[in-house]
Amino acid sequence: MSTVLAPPSAPRTDRARAPRPPDSGVVDALRFAAFAALVVYGCTHWVRQVAPTSQNVALQMAAAAVALALALRATRTIVAPRARLAAAGALVAVGVVIALTAAGIPLRFVGWRNWAELATGIGEGIVALPNLNVPYRGLDEWVRWTVLSGAALLAVLAAALAYAPRGARHAGRPRSPVPAALVLTLLYGIPVVERNPESPLVSGAGFAVLLALLLGADRLAGVAGARPRLIVAGATAGALGISALLAPQLDGGGPWLDYRGLAGDLAERNQAAFNWNHSYSPLRWPRDGREVLRVRAEKPAYWKAAVLRRFDGVRWTRGEAEDPLRVDTPRPASEPGWYEELEVTVRSLRSEEYLTAGFASGITEVPRPAQPAGSGTWRTSGRPLRPGDTYTASVYVPRPTPVQLGRAGTTFPDYTDADLTMELPPAVGGPAVGNGGAAATVMFAAFGSSLPTVAAVPEGGVVDGAALMEASAYGRTWATAQALRAAADSPLDLVRRARLRVQDGSRYTEEPAQRPVPLDAFLFDTREGYCQQFSGAMALLLRMAGLPARVASGFSPGSLDSDRGQYIVRDLDAHSWVEAFFPDIGWVTFDPTPTIAPASAQEAGDGANTPGDTEAGAPSRGDTPESAAAAPEVSPIAAPAGGDPGASPWGALALGGLLVAALGAWLALRSRRRLSAVEELDRALARSGRPAGSGLTLKTLERSLAGSPAAQSYVRKLRLARYAGAAEVPTGRERAALRTELGAGLGVAGRLRAWWALPPRRAAG
Repeated sequence: MSTVLAPPSAPRTDRARAPRPPDSGVVDALRFAAFAALVVYGCTHWVRQVAPTSQNVALQMAAAAVALALALRATRTIVAPRARLAAAGALVAVGVVIALTAAGIPLRFVGWRNWAELATGIGEGIVALPNLNVPYRGLDEWVRWTVLSGAALLAVLAAALAYAPRGARHAGRPRSPVPAALVLTLLYGIPVVERNPESPLVSGAGFAVLLALLLGADRLAGVAGARPRLIVAGATAGALGISALLAPQLDGGGPWLDYRGLAGDLAERNQAAFNWNHSYSPLRWPRDGREVLRVRAEKPAYWKAAVLRRFDGVRWTRGEAEDPLRVDTPRPASEPGWYEELEVTVRSLRSEEYLTAGFASGITEVPRPAQPAGSGTWRTSGRPLRPGDTYTASVYVPRPTPVQLGRAGTTFPDYTDADLTMELPPAVGGPAVGNGGAAATVMFAAFGSSLPTVAAVPEGGVVDGAALMEASAYGRTWATAQALRAAADSPLDLVRRARLRVQDGSRYTEEPAQRPVPLDAFLFDTREGYCQQFSGAMALLLRMAGLPARVASGFSPGSLDSDRGQYIVRDLDAHSWVEAFFPDIGWVTFDPTPTIAPASAQEAGDGANTPGDTEAGAPSRGDTPESAAAAPEVSPIAAPAGGDPGASPWGALALGGLLVAALGAWLALRSRRRLSAVEELDRALARSGRPAGSGLTLKTLERSLAGSPAAQSYVRKLRLARYAGAAEVPTGRERAALRTELGAGLGVAGRLRAWWALPPRRAAG
């Protein structure tokens, strides 16, 4: 006997009324108010990552996003689906432009002709993010713009996710607030992670209330009566109170996940470090043309990292520590054009030396404490410089004319005495006296002086330095230097002759022959080498001939970016050159390295900057310096285990990536739940590269899978469920078999596409 179920009884009028449905207008108004408040809230926190902070910038970016949201809401009135979506796309594009300009990026970069420069600048800013200290106080406008544009783009994305019109299938249905809420969480969470607000509990509570309003506006609007609303308010307050109690316990001294250390490790693997001391060994380092510096300067110069004052009998090195405050250059006030302020931005470089030029009298606006290292050079007192660091250097770079150099005279100050010496250890012919084979110190007579060359031997005596040099491994070099001195009528003429002697018959190569006394062999035997051999040999000849000289290491000028007024310096520009002293002028740059360089290198300077050929002290072609093929040793370096302890947006972006991934997973799950098993099969065929044609049916597909009974059974069960009302669900083994068939014959990539097309789970009915 069949039983007919009675319909449910009508509700009794004396019981509580059912909750009334929320008013859609009220819900929309509450949700929009919460959205606008969250955008403003997030942008005002975000701009605190740069200093000085400008709340006007935050309000402008937030206004752009809110205006975009209003405009997108207005597109709902457009009836034609394609026109509605086209209008929304155009509005989003305009919103991006307005938001980026509000972040500070000049409008001229938005035009398509300047997109390449925009992409380059943003890329430079992104590269600098891993090592930024927050708030960023540097001079690089692209880093500042990149940081601020992050808020602009997140705000625009949130507006698009919350209010962009939906397709024809879901037209008229409001969008879920969850995607926009995740993006707004990033907008607020990233700056809070990087820089704690003054009242973190109050700030977090305010954000939580606004976020709850955004997500629960429909439920709040549907609550009727004072008592339920009090319950909601009490529950919210209780949740905030518990959170305030737990937050200090969760905020421990160490990170739950050291994402900053991981990000720092990845970033530092792409940095270059240089050893500026000479070695004269063949060059063996990867040269990929990475940008290491940007220098804003009025004129090109050689960007100096270190001064090599000591010649130890074999090679040029920095030598013993000197008085860091020693001023070893005249710096005349009569030449204001020789003084300049440099603005330096570090790119893919890790360095303990501040890159300057000439004699640097001070470093300001520094990311790391700067301490003088002598001879107008500076070093960091703690952690090395990292990508994104910026600073200003006050420098004195003499650029004298040949006439000025010719009038300089030969009255050399006492502080240049150390630049007229060399060590002569027993290994190269020094006296075999003293303990442990200590070296004698030869002191050469200054050019124009009648004093003899003497040598201080290890046991404290003074002997004839000329005789000692003649008997040493440097006998030939000494004789050549004395011949150059005798032929020269001035220090300027001596520099010309020494440069010509070094270059005469010499060949540029990165594979120089190895000899026990490298520079003497370079001058007389091998006649081949790169910038270390050329600069080292010329400086040695000048010292022996009585002109104070030394070797400087760093980078040649690089190429000029005229649009931005900066010199772009790459790892290929690493170089060493000669500095010679001229009274009343100071240390003047000379580059003896010839123009011949490997084809893979940048165009080389010709080294012809000796006065008489071109103006002294300046590269012959400022925008095409010495080839990087002649660079000091460079190698990638590993990051320290803990990463950079300074605050960095990079780590917060890693956290943001997790939230974006969660958003993607949420969207994917919603998409999958809306698909029937047959719809999923149709999509799987398309994703695996086997789209269903107009004549393909489930029956036809089932027959084509006769070679795989399990895969055939999967399709049969879908067909019977669709047309015969069967309820049998395909098994996981059958699903795997069909996945194998989808990737068959397509290689590894095909198998991966099959996994993406039909992941290992049961299909929905």
